[in-house]
Amino acid sequence: NENSTANTSDIRSGTASNLGPLRSNDIVFTASCNPTYSEIPKRHASYATWPIEDLPPVDDLVRTGFFYTGTRDIVTCFYCNGSLQNWGPNDNPMIEHARWFPHCA
Repeated sequence: NENSTANTSDIRSGTASNLGPLRSNDIVFTASCNPTYSEIPKRHASYATWPIEDLPPVDDLVRTGFFYTGTRDIVTCFYCNGSLQNWGPNDNPMIEHARWFPHCA
């Protein structure tokens, strides 16, 4: 598997500093890794079972490019395939995506 497991510390303190990627690499993609979720309505529909308490709003996650994997609070970017988990209520999906996956378009 090309993807490696990274730091996935819990971030109950409400800060984003411990938010960790599940998958990351330094490849610059020229096409979407998950084209099924390239459309906003399809990403939004993936959150039907999203555990809403103390987590970022679904609209923020969707606008950032994340779809819900259906497991815990793990979301994946449709474009770069980067995944994040252990969200706190004050985490900003756009900032965290850029922090952990800077090579994503």
